[in-house]
Amino acid sequence: MTSALARPLRAARLVLALAGLLALTLGPAPAARGGAAAPPDPLAARAAWTVHVTEEGLQRLMGADLAAAGLSLSTLDPARLQLWLRGRPVPLEELGTGDGRLDSGDELRFYAPPPGDRWNTADTYWLSVEQGPGARMGQRPAPAPSAPACPGAEERGIAGRPGVYASSRPGPDGDHWFVAALSGAGATAEWAGGPLVTALPGASGGAVLTVSGSATGPGPHHLLISLGQASSEQRWAGAGDWRFELGAWRLAGAAPPEVRVAAGPGEADELLIDRVAWALPVALRLGGRAANFTSLPGPGLCRVEGPPAGAALYDISDPLAPIRAHLGADGLIAPGSYLVAAGSNLHTPAVSPRTPADLALLPRADLIYIAPAALGEALKPLVEHRRRQSHTVLVLDVQQIYDAWSGGAVDPAAIRAMLRWAYATWQPPPRAVTLVGDGTSDPHNYSGRGAPNLIPPFLAMVDPYLGETACESCFVQLDGASPLDDPRPDLLLGRLPVKSADELRAVVAKIVGYETATGAGRWRSRAVFLADNALEADGHPDRAGDFAAVAERAMASWPPGVLVERMYYDPTAPPGQTWRERDAVRAHERTLAALRAGAGLLVYIGHSHYWQWASTDPTGPRPALLELLDVDTLDNGGRLPVVLSMTCLSSAFQQPSYSGTTIDELLLLHPGGGAVAVWGSTGLGVLTGHEGLLHGFTAALWRGGGTAPVGDLVRAGYDELLTGQICCADTIWTFALLGDPLTPLRAAPAHHSWMPLVGKP
Repeated sequence: MTSALARPLRAARLVLALAGLLALTLGPAPAARGGAAAPPDPLAARAAWTVHVTEEGLQRLMGADLAAAGLSLSTLDPARLQLWLRGRPVPLEELGTGDGRLDSGDELRFYAPPPGDRWNTADTYWLSVEQGPGARMGQRPAPAPSAPACPGAEERGIAGRPGVYASSRPGPDGDHWFVAALSGAGATAEWAGGPLVTALPGASGGAVLTVSGSATGPGPHHLLISLGQASSEQRWAGAGDWRFELGAWRLAGAAPPEVRVAAGPGEADELLIDRVAWALPVALRLGGRAANFTSLPGPGLCRVEGPPAGAALYDISDPLAPIRAHLGADGLIAPGSYLVAAGSNLHTPAVSPRTPADLALLPRADLIYIAPAALGEALKPLVEHRRRQSHTVLVLDVQQIYDAWSGGAVDPAAIRAMLRWAYATWQPPPRAVTLVGDGTSDPHNYSGRGAPNLIPPFLAMVDPYLGETACESCFVQLDGASPLDDPRPDLLLGRLPVKSADELRAVVAKIVGYETATGAGRWRSRAVFLADNALEADGHPDRAGDFAAVAERAMASWPPGVLVERMYYDPTAPPGQTWRERDAVRAHERTLAALRAGAGLLVYIGHSHYWQWASTDPTGPRPALLELLDVDTLDNGGRLPVVLSMTCLSSAFQQPSYSGTTIDELLLLHPGGGAVAVWGSTGLGVLTGHEGLLHGFTAALWRGGGTAPVGDLVRAGYDELLTGQICCADTIWTFALLGDPLTPLRAAPAHHSWMPLVGKP
């Protein structure tokens, strides 16, 4: 598929292709085998307790809860307790431990900034027992009275919740999720953030609104921002990120003000709203309430009236080094940001023991399976099958990887870090890795589709059309700090995108059954080619290329004895060419017939999206060659092909959807049939390097006599793209193998014959 967006990347693609060729010619640099790979965190190998923080504010760990989690209070010196967040010590405050003991009614307190990041809704803290004293929160005495008084205080907050994903725009915070997408397009499009409610009573003074986002085009841009009755108009030009801080707005009336952001009339480009932050003036009359507030810049002391009985005051101006502050005479405090802890902002996080694991002592293995612990039992039959094949197999709980490389937090980069370390230090290095579990680009469920994130995708800006997509090969491109430093994968990689133990059991049964089946079976000698129409709706040649011609060129060098069957959808086909199907309904029937009959190899070349192959007749009863619901009808369980989806998006497993899968995923997951492995795209390009991938894959297959592990064939496809084509090396980053890379494709030639696909009448 061609696009103006892709044109600037052609030069970069050429550089990548030449760099790949050079790397393959010269071999790896001396430090290429992992380079400066980070070792596992020693703290992960020690006994500790996990503290799961889900809310911002002051946290308290009760002695009774710590005892229930396994700490021995009778022998514990509380001064030796240390709290950690991703390797950084977090200061604790001890309450009730003046006798040198931590009793069930005593507590430890700490301040937690807003938790979570792109992959996590919570923060993972660790509590350990050290040899010496742990970090403790500082104390500040009450200030002496002084004049003048401070200029006032404000409460701060964030309006709205993300709900718009823009793969081509990271946005100011880099997560690609936005609160709203606005476009004038002849009419004003508006986002309303709702009333901004403060815990403390409002006060006179200026409100501040900070709105940031990204523009998809060069403009000129026109944005209208309002808070209550106050408003501001912003005009600018240029694509990319923008930010406006609008201050000193005077608010009229006692009702909470409402924030609105609108694209001005005539705005042609999309304006993505990333963050709407507000600061409203408040009076420090607490009335017995808990509160968070910040004093305005200026000299003098602020007066706090009516704090809750027994409340504690914390200066959180530096959230990494909070200070227990004390109110002075008449409730005076020094300038800063404060938390008055009582009730609603005093939280009790869950505490649980964590199992230490010293990954530096892992046994070396040539094959690694990375899975959540809950899937370990369902994975066992495949692991035992591999061991019977004389592989050394290591099954790693993905949480142990997070513990050792990302402080216990979910992070796809931690998985790559572990593989870099293994590749650099193991002798011999591992050969292949299989990720066991589905992943999503929406781990916070902003879309409301509930996609699980058992093994996260490695999301990166690697697609010239989409921007961000799942870069599976990024996990195993191990030379250099960034996976984009070297396009060639260093390990074989596959993913089993299962959502549950039941799905995994079904996939494992398919793989093991396929690999242990006896007898060649005539179906294994069949290679099926399916192709989309080479014309666009207006009758002009498809700008993506001639799909049927690519299929014909792929077959030209195949050895005799391969039974090749083909069906190309082509409503303009001349009579007599029975392999070209003019009718969309018949094309759909013949596609299903080909899958049900079974094949050693099945190749689809054409357009696609997440849930179907081709778009043959959008208004007809059968609008595609293959649809998502068709897969559930397949009954070729004993005749499973390896499928090559030389198309776009159909393997984008990370795409959140109500169905839960893309079409390629379902081909692998369907227990009654489908495919034993699928190699397809998470990106948007069509025929952008696909012919090189296909040629490299199949050439390696026939060099091996029709039998080879799928992962090796995938690697051969990547090598062909890097060395045989001056185009599209970035396509390596957008192709994914759904399946086990050590599954052998067995397509032994039988006899040579050319036949049309014939469906049932």
